[in-house]
Amino acid sequence: MTETTEASFNQSLVQQVNVNQADADTLAAVLNGCGLKKARAIINYRKQHGPFRSIKDLAKVEGISEQLVLRNKSRLLFIIRY
Repeated sequence: MTETTEASFNQSLVQQVNVNQADADTLAAVLNGCGLKKARAIINYRKQHGPFRSIKDLAKVEGISEQLVLRNKSRLLFIIRY
């Protein structure tokens, strides 16, 4: 396996999470730098303000830095189900 192929393969193994449906345990497990306290803040914000539509929305959550959001960009899904 070449370096490029190996890197592509490893990138495809990145676990993703729909921030509009995931529970706190799942968010904490999947997102780097996000423990249960931050995950609960995401859930609470979602309950109060509705679904997240973008990484900009997620960065509005108190305790969630833009750096944390950008670090996890490839893991984040913003699927809204009605």
